Amino acid sequence: MSDVFGLAALEYYRSSNKNLSISTCSSLGDEDEIPVSYLFRNLSEMPELEQRALAETKGRILEVGCGVGSHLLALNESEASGIDTSGGSLEVARLRGALSVQESSWQSYEPVVKFDTILVLMNGLGLAESLEKLPHFLTRLSTWLTDTGSIIADSSDISYLFEEEEDGGVWMPATAYYGDLTYEITFKGASDRFDWLFVSFEQLRVCCTTLGLRCEKIFEGENQHYLARISR
Repeated sequence: MSDVFGLAALEYYRSSNKNLSISTCSSLGDEDEIPVSYLFRNLSEMPELEQRALAETKGRILEVGCGVGSHLLALNESEASGIDTSGGSLEVARLRGALSVQESSWQSYEPVVKFDTILVLMNGLGLAESLEKLPHFLTRLSTWLTDTGSIIADSSDISYLFEEEEDGGVWMPATAYYGDLTYEITFKGASDRFDWLFVSFEQLRVCCTTLGLRCEKIFEGENQHYLARISR
């Protein structure tokens, strides 16, 4: 991996040029540009869903996929920490004042304490990579919770992206869950490729029920983008 997000974040932080962007292309063929400035937003600039997520936090907090630390800085809590696989992003997070961050994936992280809140934001359930891997993702994170703790996570049901057929049905991929996507992202010649999951709330709830977890939708925004609370 080239650490595209880290390279872009470091250049943005160190440079006077704030018009930098990361190019993205999904396996659906959608191309987009992510302004690097978006990664550095403060609390007032965050969407309502993210502000609601931060308001739901309590106690000892861990953010999985903390990036450059914007959510941790907005929380301004001494017991808030984060993990991310992007070394460059974590370097920027520390420079910005988010000191309790660690380079690790959710697969390899071994916490030394239990958490009251685990945040997984910016379509964070995508970190599971696929619907097939979602149970392992949720099971692992739930073991890091206190008895009364919860996972606050978001995702989107992207069924609206698929075309309607003449009979009123909707075309979906036949060989995989429609929310299982692959992304390629590039920044100034560096590129990364990774799998990403968009899971509907209904499918998430089924998965949680199977695992013996509670799942509650606590906010819904545009384009079927929702925020969920998952607990034991």
